[in-house]
Amino acid sequence: GVGPEGANVSLADLRGRTVVLNLWASWCGPCRDEAPILERISQKYRDRDVVVLGVNVRDSSRDARAFIADLKTTFPSVRDGSDGTKSAYETRALPETFIIDPDGQIRSRPIRGELTPALERRITEYLDQVSGP
Repeated sequence: GVGPEGANVSLADLRGRTVVLNLWASWCGPCRDEAPILERISQKYRDRDVVVLGVNVRDSSRDARAFIADLKTTFPSVRDGSDGTKSAYETRALPETFIIDPDGQIRSRPIRGELTPALERRITEYLDQVSGP
């Protein structure tokens, strides 16, 4: 799982689970707009070995916490103060979403830009295939 605030999180700790990894920032309008979609995915698949994990980049801790409180998201988010995640995933703009399989591999192209209802359907169709009932 993902530990309490301040804990370090490694994707290796989440092996065996499908991860919906979302890079976001509080100042990013599309990130705010897509948060309800990520929350729905998190709620729907939380008991099916799927983890929605937000990674906050280029942001202050205070602003990130306010964003989470405003939007009432319950899925875990971690802060990357070094931009290491953004660099590792070659992120050019926010938001960006990756689906990482239980073996730690990214099987599809990243979803660059805001999640839409159509993209939500694509993600949930995939998660239905790879996660248990």
